[in-house]
Amino acid sequence: MVGLPGEQLSRPRLAVEAAVRTLRGLMMGFAVWGTLFTSLHHPNPKMGDVVISAPTFHRRAARLFDRWEAKEEDSAPLGDVEYVLVVAGNSDEENPYRKGSALQTHLLGYEFPSTLMLLGKRKVQFVVSASKAKLLQPLFKTPSGSDDKKVEVEILTRSKDEAENKKLFEQVIQTIGEGNKVGVLPKDKMSGKFVTEWQNVLKGSGADLKEVDVGNGVSTLLAVKDSEELQNERNAAKMTNKLMSHFSDVMSGYIDEGKKVTHEQLGEQIEAKLEDSKFWKNLKLGDDFETGFGDWCYSPIIQSGGNYDL
Repeated sequence: MVGLPGEQLSRPRLAVEAAVRTLRGLMMGFAVWGTLFTSLHHPNPKMGDVVISAPTFHRRAARLFDRWEAKEEDSAPLGDVEYVLVVAGNSDEENPYRKGSALQTHLLGYEFPSTLMLLGKRKVQFVVSASKAKLLQPLFKTPSGSDDKKVEVEILTRSKDEAENKKLFEQVIQTIGEGNKVGVLPKDKMSGKFVTEWQNVLKGSGADLKEVDVGNGVSTLLAVKDSEELQNERNAAKMTNKLMSHFSDVMSGYIDEGKKVTHEQLGEQIEAKLEDSKFWKNLKLGDDFETGFGDWCYSPIIQSGGNYDL
């Protein structure tokens, strides 16, 4: 790895400012989820660590359905379909920002690989393994005061019996209905045994499902934030700003002292600060917020010398 060459930085402060401006475009901030925290770099946390918030799920699901049913112009063609189908395959750390994964994270707080999720008519239907079904059990608890617009949850649990698993997929196809339009996310490139099984059952059924790309509509729904989400974004911005200031100071020190450091070493130093509780001690983020709620969208990307690979 090429270090930060001192001979190319004869005007250290200007160089630092230029590097910081560059890094603001290259170094991503944090994904902060408050009580619903997920690590996008580690979408499969240990089962014992996963706790799904039923109130958050039902609040967000109800809001999604409300906007969907409003058939707003900016969410088209979402208003033309009765169901949205999300079939998640294997996790992909190289491509974590897929809309299906974002929708899962928005509702559940975690990415759920090898999971089918069908949304429609104020109901969310899941097809999952037994272990994931156990994690989803809290969703059956509907918050009080939401009976008029509550969101129903159905969990279809897979087993080792391939014939029974096929019946579960056939049940999903039957729910959508022959000849009906179903919203899909074709730009999400999913793969894995689970996806292959679903595709084989769908093809073998001969069902005439009319798939409609609703990617833009789903993005529009997810773009609307509630007060909790907005506060999380403010906290994420504050954390990112503090790390950028720290990066500027560290890099300035290396330049002033004439020390050489590789991009990788400097990136690791910045990345390690996320777990340093003392580093965040004086940052005011509210009494109910913990810096442990934050995680990297991407590890710090540091480049210099005029050669940038975006």
